[in-house]
Amino acid sequence: MKKIYILLLSFLTLCSCEEQKITGALFSKSFLQGFIDIKEIASGNISNNDELYFMFQGDNIARGNPLYDELCTKYGDVSYNRYMVPFSNPCLVDTITSLDLICNTDFDNNHKKGSSLNDIAILYYSSPLEFIKSGYKEYPKTEDTTPAPYRPSKEYHPYSKSFSDLKGEELILLYQMGYIKFLVHPLQSRQSITFKVQTKSGKTISTDFELNFTPTRR
Repeated sequence: MKKIYILLLSFLTLCSCEEQKITGALFSKSFLQGFIDIKEIASGNISNNDELYFMFQGDNIARGNPLYDELCTKYGDVSYNRYMVPFSNPCLVDTITSLDLICNTDFDNNHKKGSSLNDIAILYYSSPLEFIKSGYKEYPKTEDTTPAPYRPSKEYHPYSKSFSDLKGEELILLYQMGYIKFLVHPLQSRQSITFKVQTKSGKTISTDFELNFTPTRR
């Protein structure tokens, strides 16, 4: 959780250096400056608005690693040609094929212990894929409502979808941070929820979150 707060405070320094050369920035042919090979999922506390902030953590793959060059080539990110802060705005190595939320205690009358919460949860996430595919020209056309730390720069297109409506082909090149909005408040404030992620490479990451919701909505 501490890592999330540190990243929230520092995300403004980890953005594109197009307008001016920032100390520590290096010239790069690629917009992407790093990738995360997921090993675990960390979370912050549940907010008063029933929002859960999370961050994918794992091995860092940065410039100098042959795999970094392979991934940039795979996504067509080879002609940005600007100054960038090393390892800024890291995205996930692997495409996510499915996400599931499961309650380990009774959540409400319609979601007993062991039930999926996918029908009452919205995932907020962002990706620079469309920006890269457009030749670094296409920015989001709709008003951005995603909190800034989860969309690190204007090049990242924000998305929000119900867990029930998510499709694997959409979850490509995700930024490592996001948040979950619960549409229903639980009967009991203290909840245990399993967040399960599966990737295209066949990896499964499962984390149990012990959450304390506010007793009543504000």
